[in-house]
Amino acid sequence: MLQEEYSQKVQSMIQSTYSGRRILVTGGCGFIGSYLVQQLVDLGAHVTVLDAQPKPLDPRVRLIQADVRSYEAVLDAMKNQEYVFHLAAILGVERILHIPLQVMEINLGGTKNILQAADACAVKRVIYTSSSEVYGEPRKIPICENDPTGPVSIYGVAKLAAEDYCEAFFEERGLAYTCLRLFNVYGPGQTEKFVMPIFISRVFYRQSPIIYGDGSQSRSYTYITDAVNGILLAGASEKAVGQTFNIGNDEVTTIQELAGYIIQLSGNHLRPVYKNLGEGIRVEKREIIRRQPDISKARQMLLFDAQVPWKEGVHRFTEWYRQKLKEEIYGEANL
Repeated sequence: MLQEEYSQKVQSMIQSTYSGRRILVTGGCGFIGSYLVQQLVDLGAHVTVLDAQPKPLDPRVRLIQADVRSYEAVLDAMKNQEYVFHLAAILGVERILHIPLQVMEINLGGTKNILQAADACAVKRVIYTSSSEVYGEPRKIPICENDPTGPVSIYGVAKLAAEDYCEAFFEERGLAYTCLRLFNVYGPGQTEKFVMPIFISRVFYRQSPIIYGDGSQSRSYTYITDAVNGILLAGASEKAVGQTFNIGNDEVTTIQELAGYIIQLSGNHLRPVYKNLGEGIRVEKREIIRRQPDISKARQMLLFDAQVPWKEGVHRFTEWYRQKLKEEIYGEANL
């Protein structure tokens, strides 16, 4: 399907689903959440955001500062909602290592609160953003939704258990849900807690990117607009009820290739610095070597397809970062 034809079909589907609807987005001030919220508002939805760390959003959004660990706050925000997009979670390797109890309380306990309140308020559908971390080190590539799971981090364990909560509420209470396993989402606005923005920041400050291991680890990077389209399409499809989907870009690149391309885009003469796993926060027992989604199920059932190739997405991200530096540090000077 041609990109323009695909975009028109997707736009038509999500417009008819969300225009005028009452929608709650948890974690709506986060990286993915803020993009999703803006898209929903632009579609004409009446959006409420529940977030423990609020930031300025579109003035049309109703913003509630609250923690998903508080059932009372969640229940209050849930009243009269039709759809719930549950994105609230603790992210980032370093944070997850240092506060594992909070990870479980928020990522798992918070999800239970969301589901319980959604059931009490007769919400039409809960769309839960899970993670590719539930797979751990895959036994085969690409990874299908029915492949074995084996998370190696507390984050992945919590995400997988939260999926089980979704299924349990569906089976016992009839609460409609869809789980989405997102693969390495990136783009403008992502904080420097993840590999790609860390590389970009270091390179544009003329520092070599640091690669842990030999750089052969492979990933499938998903541009933020593609991820949001996948999330919206999942909520728009009745076929998606009770289903789990991989949402990602099935292109593959290695960490070494990513670092090299960012250096190339920067125009700086740098080479990556290689360190052994374990010298930093990345340790061998939690390092995933290969990660690539099979998105054929999402293609068939949701009409989802990633439209932004990884090199184009990285170029957009680096240009955004270049402009950000110009505005914040260097004025109009050339970098």
